Amino acid sequence: MDLLQDSRWTMQGLNSRLKGFLEQVNKLQEANWHLEGQIAYWGLKNAPHLQEWTQQERTVDDLRAQVGKLLMENAELVLQSDHMMSRASTIQARSVVMY
Repeated sequence: MDLLQDSRWTMQGLNSRLKGFLEQVNKLQEANWHLEGQIAYWGLKNAPHLQEWTQQERTVDDLRAQVGKLLMENAELVLQSDHMMSRASTIQARSVVMY
């Protein structure tokens, strides 16, 4: 009987220690959840605000398109100018030959 009584006391002691351990684990989990909530709140509050760049990107794309168009128009004007200078030079040469 003594051995059986010792086993019961041992099991009761182990169960009591296990209960205390599980209660401590539960408290730590709750504290951890609370801290995770605080961290998440802090992160939302202090995170850098992302800007919406869609409108600015559209503006930049439009400006790039305008610049490209103006460059092409400028190149065409340079070609026309060169062509006119060439024609003027040809006409001037003809007039010198005729007189």
